[in-house]
Amino acid sequence: MKKYVIERARILLSLLFVLCVGAAFCLIRPAAAEEKSGINLGALQFAEGEFAMAEGASVRVVGDGKNGLRFIAGFKEGFDMSDVTAFGMLIGPQNLVEETLDMEDVSAGNAVNIAYMANEAKTYLFDAQSAEGEAYKVFGGSLSNIYIGNYDRVFTGLAYYVKGGETFYAAVSGNSNDRSAEFVAKAALTDPAFESNSDEVKSIVHSYANKYQLQNGSFLYGMNGWTATSSDGRELGFIVDKANHYPGAEYGYMCDDYGTASEKVFSFVNTDTINEGDKQAEKEINHESVSGTLTSSLFVVKEGAWLTFSWGGGGNGDVLLKICKEDGTIVATYDNIYNNVSSLKAKTLKRAVDLGGLNLAGETVYLVFEDNSTSNYGGIVVSDIVTDATECPADAMEIAEHGSYILNAGFEDGNLNGWRATEGEAFKTEYVANSDETFWDVQREFNAIGSKFFRGERNEIATGKMRSASFVLGGDGYISFLFGGYGNKEVYVQFVNAETEEVLAKVTNDAFNDPNFSNNMNRVFVDLHKHVGKTVYIEVVDNAASGFGFANLDDFCVSLTSHEVTRLLNETKAWASGLPTDTENASQNAANEYIKNYYATYVLPFELT
Repeated sequence: MKKYVIERARILLSLLFVLCVGAAFCLIRPAAAEEKSGINLGALQFAEGEFAMAEGASVRVVGDGKNGLRFIAGFKEGFDMSDVTAFGMLIGPQNLVEETLDMEDVSAGNAVNIAYMANEAKTYLFDAQSAEGEAYKVFGGSLSNIYIGNYDRVFTGLAYYVKGGETFYAAVSGNSNDRSAEFVAKAALTDPAFESNSDEVKSIVHSYANKYQLQNGSFLYGMNGWTATSSDGRELGFIVDKANHYPGAEYGYMCDDYGTASEKVFSFVNTDTINEGDKQAEKEINHESVSGTLTSSLFVVKEGAWLTFSWGGGGNGDVLLKICKEDGTIVATYDNIYNNVSSLKAKTLKRAVDLGGLNLAGETVYLVFEDNSTSNYGGIVVSDIVTDATECPADAMEIAEHGSYILNAGFEDGNLNGWRATEGEAFKTEYVANSDETFWDVQREFNAIGSKFFRGERNEIATGKMRSASFVLGGDGYISFLFGGYGNKEVYVQFVNAETEEVLAKVTNDAFNDPNFSNNMNRVFVDLHKHVGKTVYIEVVDNAASGFGFANLDDFCVSLTSHEVTRLLNETKAWASGLPTDTENASQNAANEYIKNYYATYVLPFELT
């Protein structure tokens, strides 16, 4: 059975190959048993000659971790080995080799020499058979620990032996020994025997086949390709099925499905063992209190690439994603504050980062998910990580950098966490309401997002002010939120420069139209693209004691990109167009029809940058 094991390693192979590290190559001398386990002996096709190269290349499979690209050569049965003093394999980049690979390429630094002495023949030569049934004594030479940038680089292998002080080279069939690790890995993926390999093998082969995709991004192969550290020796998280097998569990934040495309998820909660143990403390299924890091393998950033992934848990700003260069330099940091959905708990949202926009094309980088939280869903839930997407998916939210969002943007905490009442009585925690509440005796809907919203309508006569925490305006500088109430201009939302107190924009509910647009909320879009990078806060002002003098609020989406504005608008229009005909509630039906018509013709009040 053919086995493929390759290891992604981080020892630099110079792109010019003039700084080849001899130890990385010349010390690779696999034991005979290891070599035998890695070759399909019945599949070797040799060039014509008594001493010849086996066509193509394979993957070196050994237990020492120095796996890589292997070339095979063989002495045909009957070859006189009596005066052979040494033999070996030369390997070098195809573009640096002249017409024929030889010892001069080694002297010039363009190739490496894996050499064996004659007295080592019993250790490194073993019996094999060609595809035609001829007997050979074969040996291999391997290029290991290939730098990731060279996965798609073509290398050439050529064997030799030394006899009577003269060097003789193996017969070769044309360019049949010009191979890259990528080429060999892709060939391995098409082999019917490939699926019989271990998860480790399959994970690494996939990574070799595409240097632009990090290893095991969907955790289908366990933790292969990932390194986890933790604060107290316990596991940072677990590889679990996307479906929660026990939705009625004692822990209230469990969901029926993590919402990922992959069947596997890295999660701080192990849903697969939730019913094990006699006591809750014994089950050890919730590692919310464990902090640490989850670090990916290296990958090369493709020109114009997007990073997409499904991210859940840790919605308190203390769970981060860091994009790092190979030398450890942090390029960008993102937090996991959800700004347009209900309390997802363990469930995930599709996220996207424009890697091309970070000017990383051609750079070798890695990802770090950093868990600094021990409460409030303080853990990592992630899957579906793709690092070579060609565009931002329509269902993904393009996220801005760390500090660009506000906590409790949709009041999903059930309180005013992240907000502060600065004047009056209009803004109190008890005015945060459940989204399924209705208004008036006709049971009209508020059209809230998620499970909570701020219902200022509970105290129409009260006045006051409330402001959010400050944030650095990111993305392309657009903001969107849901606004309801206000039959006058004395209730408004404004966006303020936190450093100068300058009001950057002021929004009133111009869409108000009683009774159809009254207490119920509509989506508002705000253009602040000229203020990207400034520290901003949101202030809600209620100066009205009557005439729908209150603010119903929800779903403050800040630091949006042009893509996000388009996505939100399209989602809102799709939602409105799908509103049902309500034959049992004439008031609600009239509102639905009005909302349908309103969004069918709605256009943004500004042009996107």
